[in-house]
Amino acid sequence: AVEQVNLIQNKDALSQFFNTKTKPAESLTECLVYSMFQEIIKLFLMQEGGANLQEKFLTLKDFVNTDLKDINTEVNNLAIQIATNNLGDGHLPNLQLSNTSSNSEIFLIRLIYHVAVMLSGTKYHRLFLPIALIYENPQNLKDRLFPTMMDDHFNSAKAAITESGKWYQCPNGHPYFIGDCGGAQVEFTCTDCGTRVGGKSYILVSQNVLLEKTKDETRAGYLLTKANDVKNVPSGERSLSPASVRIIRVLLDVSFIWSSCSKHPVTRSQVLPSLVNGGLDDPRALPNFFYQHLGRDVRDLTQLTGKNFEEVVFILHLIVKSLMETAGEQCGIPTELTQRELREQWEREFDKRFIQPILNSLHTDVQRQMDQVLSEKRIANNPILRIVYEREEPEPNNPLPHLWRYRTIVSLE
Repeated sequence: AVEQVNLIQNKDALSQFFNTKTKPAESLTECLVYSMFQEIIKLFLMQEGGANLQEKFLTLKDFVNTDLKDINTEVNNLAIQIATNNLGDGHLPNLQLSNTSSNSEIFLIRLIYHVAVMLSGTKYHRLFLPIALIYENPQNLKDRLFPTMMDDHFNSAKAAITESGKWYQCPNGHPYFIGDCGGAQVEFTCTDCGTRVGGKSYILVSQNVLLEKTKDETRAGYLLTKANDVKNVPSGERSLSPASVRIIRVLLDVSFIWSSCSKHPVTRSQVLPSLVNGGLDDPRALPNFFYQHLGRDVRDLTQLTGKNFEEVVFILHLIVKSLMETAGEQCGIPTELTQRELREQWEREFDKRFIQPILNSLHTDVQRQMDQVLSEKRIANNPILRIVYEREEPEPNNPLPHLWRYRTIVSLE
């Protein structure tokens, strides 16, 4: 719609288009705001606008204030942020487009925007509620378990070990076992945090103590430390595969980012940080904390799926699209994740309903989406992009490709 009426040069034509359409106002507005966002991205990608860029932003803002003033307040605020290239209201500079924005940064901005539209319009399948509450009502998550976070496996491990010995914990609370008589005779390193554990001559290293807990101490909230502290691509959690774990964590990351950029100052400074039981030192760093996790999770998904960065983001868009297309549908299982069993049940259902159908048809869906992108007029007519995306036919007398061809990664998995 935006392209058809040349939005940034003819606001009156867009206003007429918007006010004469019979499509439901809410759906039309979402399409319109997304089109505005795409138009602004193109200004930067194609290096259009030059000195008149700010004037074009003002044209967009004027349209939003004039023709979209009666829509959902949160969607209206999102539209203004889009129109002024101020996504996130200045709380996360990475969300502002510039001529130096990398492709991966633009892909992440698009993903954050897509989830923001879903959350702002409360248009999602009810199964998504445990994550959506991060934006809608984070106060209700204070004592809830978060999807993909770790369980306390101590009692299970204790029951599995039949030999004699004793359990201890390091200064940071991580348990470890010393067999035989249980006396400390060797020092070693804690596998979780790297501190010194064990001891010599039956004397424990300082601040190591005998562990005698009996109850399950699975913790509520978001439990991961800083993204840079995560050393390896994760294994699965409970019934979830490693890829499913990362996909759900991306949805957690983006929901935290958007909530921390758009909610009341008290929510940003007190409520949301109280849900993070990992490595958050400063509440003001919350948006960047999750932005770093988002980048890490998407990069890990490239390894786990064998797809490139852009294709992984397409996969995530497909999942968000599926959540929005099934908006209002009931899920049939509890969404208050107060117990380990309820969390595991939710993870299995979400994985089966929204992740596995897309992962099982990756090649077809990703290729279809890529074709839609390349059908966009300004990209399709760009000779360099046509070569990069292999849309140029080889010359009869020169069968060699223009560039090295992309090939799907083949692995033992």
